[in-house]
Amino acid sequence: MRLIQTAPPQASQTGTTTAGSAVVTGFTNTALFRGAVLATGANLAPSSYVISVDSATQITLSSPAVATGAGTLTFGLEPITIPEAKQHLRITFTNEDTFIGDLITSARYHLENRLRQSFITQSWTLYLDSFPSAGGYYNRAIRESWPSLGGLPSGLGFYPGMVPNSTGVINIPNPPLISLDSVTYYDFSNTLQTVSTSAYIVSLATPARIQPQYSKVWPIAKPSIDSVQINFTAGYGPTADKVPAAVKSAMKLMIGTWFYNRESVAAGEMRIVPDTVEALIAPIDHGSYA
Repeated sequence: MRLIQTAPPQASQTGTTTAGSAVVTGFTNTALFRGAVLATGANLAPSSYVISVDSATQITLSSPAVATGAGTLTFGLEPITIPEAKQHLRITFTNEDTFIGDLITSARYHLENRLRQSFITQSWTLYLDSFPSAGGYYNRAIRESWPSLGGLPSGLGFYPGMVPNSTGVINIPNPPLISLDSVTYYDFSNTLQTVSTSAYIVSLATPARIQPQYSKVWPIAKPSIDSVQINFTAGYGPTADKVPAAVKSAMKLMIGTWFYNRESVAAGEMRIVPDTVEALIAPIDHGSYA
C-alpha cells in the first residue's frame, strides 16, 4: 500500500498584478484565501507570501510583482497565516516572513503526519496491489468451491467456518473523508477499469471505510503492484476557519519553538512545557471523535 497526494491544499483565482507593486487586485472573492500563505504565478517573484487580505478583491504580498497583467495565481493554504504566526511570536518586522512561512508549512506537515489526518481540503490516491482477498459477500475461493458442493449451501447460505474473516473492507487513510471520488483497477488486459459506485458503500466514520454492497464482491485486479487505485478528497474544509482551533494552537507553539531555537541542540538550559502540543491534539486523534 502507498499513498500519494495528488492535489495539495490550495486555491487558484485570476488577479491583476502591477510591476513593482506588492498589491494584487481584481479577485472575485478573497474569502477563498483564508489561510493563504505562499503565492505563485507567472507575474510574481519567487517565494511571495501573503501579508494581508485587504478587501474582498485585493491582497498584499511580501514581494512586488515582476510584471503587469492579469493571470492565474495559486495560493498554498495553511491553517494559520503569517500575520497570525507573527502575532503569536510578538514580532512586527517583515524580514523573517519567508522563514515564518516555511515554519507554518513544516508545522502543518508534522501534525498531519502525527495525526494521520488532512486539515485543509486536499486530494489523495491510495494504491493497493489487489483488492482484499476476502473480496465481499463471500470469499471468492469459497464461491469457486460451491460447484463441487452441488450448489449453494442450504440453511444460512454457508457452512460453519466458511465465512471469511474479512468482508472486503478497505480503510481510507488521512481523514476526515470528504468524498470517495473513484475506485479503479487494472484488469488482466492492463486496461484501467472503474468500479461502479453502486457496487460499494462508503462509511464516513473516522477513519473512513469502503466495502462492497451486500451480495457484491470486488473484481479481480491484475496481479501487479499498484493495480488498484482509490481516489478521494479529505480535510476539514476548504479554508482555514474549518480547521480545529487545537491544531492552530499546536502549530503556533511549534512555530514559536523553532523560531526562537534555530539549532537542533540548544546551548544552556531549555525548559520544556510538558506535553503541551500532545495535550492540544489528543482530543482530535483517531478514536476521539466520530
